[in-house]
Amino acid sequence: MFGNIRFPKGIKFDKNQMNSSGILNGRPNLGWVRFIDSAENVHDSREYGHLANTPRVCWSPQTINTANVHGRSEPLVMVTDQRKPKTITISIGVTDERIAENVLRNFCGSGKLVISTHPDLYYNVTTSDIVQSEPASGTSRYFSIIEITYTASVYRYLLNEKIIKSPEFNADSGRSWDFILPYPFSDETSEPCIYFLQNKNVQGNSMQVISVDGKTFAVHGLTAKSVYCIDSQRKIFFHAGVIDSNGKFKKSQSKEDQTYLVSGEFPILSAGRKHTVSWRTQEPEAITRICIKPNRRWNI
Repeated sequence: MFGNIRFPKGIKFDKNQMNSSGILNGRPNLGWVRFIDSAENVHDSREYGHLANTPRVCWSPQTINTANVHGRSEPLVMVTDQRKPKTITISIGVTDERIAENVLRNFCGSGKLVISTHPDLYYNVTTSDIVQSEPASGTSRYFSIIEITYTASVYRYLLNEKIIKSPEFNADSGRSWDFILPYPFSDETSEPCIYFLQNKNVQGNSMQVISVDGKTFAVHGLTAKSVYCIDSQRKIFFHAGVIDSNGKFKKSQSKEDQTYLVSGEFPILSAGRKHTVSWRTQEPEAITRICIKPNRRWNI
C-alpha cells in the first residue's frame, strides 16, 4: 500500500530551534547525535534524518580476573583498575539512498560521539561492525534504516574543557603552584595533560623534576623556548611546540614522542581536592609557565 508514495528527498530540521534535549517546538521529542571525525569535521544526525532512539547511558564495571587456588574453597577474585569498554548503537532513518551513502561516509570510522542527552560530553568511538542501509520493514521502499555500532571509550569527556593556567613564574614566585579542578566535579580520577614552557636549555645530565601531589617526573635534555607535554592518558612525553620571536605559541604538527627522556610516574588527578604542582631545576627560572588540561571524565 506504500509503494507509490513519494517521500521527500531529505528531512531537514532547523538545529537552531532545537534545544540540548532535542525538543523542537510543536514537534515530537527527537534525540540526535553528532560525530566529530579525526579532521574535526562535525556531522549532525538531524542533517540526514530521524534518529530511531537516543542511546541510553550505561555504567562500565571494573574488569575482574579469577584464579583457582589449591586448597581454597572458592576462586580468588581480583579486581583491576581497568574497566570494560562500551558498545553504542545508533539507528538513523533516511528517505533516500544517496543520503544513506553520506551517512556511511560521515558517521563511520574513528572519532568523537556526542549524544543529545549530554551535549557537552563525548565518547571516543570506533565503528566496530559492517554497516549498511537496510529497507525498513513494512514501510515504503524509499525509507531505509542505517544501524551503526561503535566500540566506545569507558568514559565520557568534556567537549570544550578549559585549560587551567598558572601565573607566570619568576625568581620571586617560588617553586610550587596550587590549583583545584573546577566545577562540575567527577567522581573518577583523571589522567591530565600537563604542559610547561621551558625557558632555558637543560642539556646533558642536567635534570629537572616536576611533582604532582608528590609523584615525581624527572626530565633531562630539553631545549629553550619549547613547550612540552606530560600526557598521562597516553602515557607519553612529547614536544608540543615552540614560542616564536613574537612570544606566540606555535603548535608542533608531529608531536614527537620523547618519553625516553623521562623517568617516574605519570600523574593522576582526583576530584574535588586541591592539587600541588612543584618543580626543582638546576637552571634558575627554567620553567616560566605551566598549563593543565585535566581530562575530567564520567563513567556514564
